[in-house]
Amino acid sequence: MSKVIILGAGSSKECGLPLGEEIWEFIEDYDNEPWYRYLSSIFPRFSDNFLQGHKNKYPKFELALSLIDCANKSSLVNSYKKVFILKYGGLLLPLYKDEDPFVENLRYNMEDWYYPFFKKSLEKDKDTVFVSISYDGLIDEVLSKLDIENRTGSFTYGFKIYDLEGRETRSDSHGMLLLKPHGSINLMECPTCGKVFDYFCDPTEVDPPEGNKECCYCKKKLDTLMLVQGCHDFNKENPYYRSINEKLSNIISGADNISIIGYSLPDYDTDILQAFLKGAMNNKNRESMNIDIIGYHDPKAYGEEGKRQEQEIKSKYGAIFNQSVRYHGEGFKEYARACLACKET
Repeated sequence: MSKVIILGAGSSKECGLPLGEEIWEFIEDYDNEPWYRYLSSIFPRFSDNFLQGHKNKYPKFELALSLIDCANKSSLVNSYKKVFILKYGGLLLPLYKDEDPFVENLRYNMEDWYYPFFKKSLEKDKDTVFVSISYDGLIDEVLSKLDIENRTGSFTYGFKIYDLEGRETRSDSHGMLLLKPHGSINLMECPTCGKVFDYFCDPTEVDPPEGNKECCYCKKKLDTLMLVQGCHDFNKENPYYRSINEKLSNIISGADNISIIGYSLPDYDTDILQAFLKGAMNNKNRESMNIDIIGYHDPKAYGEEGKRQEQEIKSKYGAIFNQSVRYHGEGFKEYARACLACKET
């Protein structure tokens, strides 16, 4: 194994998708929901912010999910995820609605530089492993498209995936490997038999996907969206996430080149930090590894603030891999275009 590409939400942001903290721009007032009341009890200014439209002061989706999960009440988590998938899912899953400005922008970016960049990466190293910390399905779409073009079969998430008819759509081993340690918005797990199903969320549906889909094996409702946070022991309890974290450590231990795109490794992603540290410690070529950090280009961060953010990320990853890292602050879009222009990835 040689190359690993790790994607955070910042990589999708430059395609046109919102960041985690921007989710509140797409969620209306839900003060009757259990999760909303719980968050209001933690953040005294939460409901005030909602009423005044100060949605930029909310916690990120992942942090809010972690806080809700800490209450140890599944009803809170489920109600929060239902609102998320209903209001936000249409933005994260591929959309094919004609004459939609958002979709047109997303398609343009995908075709202009996002897809070509990853295609070139795989042409250079067909054994590249992908790790997406983001919930969206952009890289999934890229790998699916490459499967069709190259007739290579199907990429794998590292475990078996079924459609709602019970047919196996992805194996647990065959194809390019895509790990999603925090889950994916297109996957649902049966709470009874544990099988994982792939589905397409139609944003025009009145009801969220949870509650109107059932497992074809045990006939129970699919009420578990495979979206998790990184700071809770659920990852250790769930066999899928436990196996994903183990695989992540293993691929880091065998990597020669690691590109981290749009992922700042926030403090609450303790599972990712542990996997990185374990993998780096077991990498025999640790001292000669090439680590490239492609930062999300934040137009609000310039001057001293931009330098501070850059130094913070470089120090964080430098400490994990025990070496200096190369930082590319121009953003993923410009980095990808530069690589495509010089035929390098």
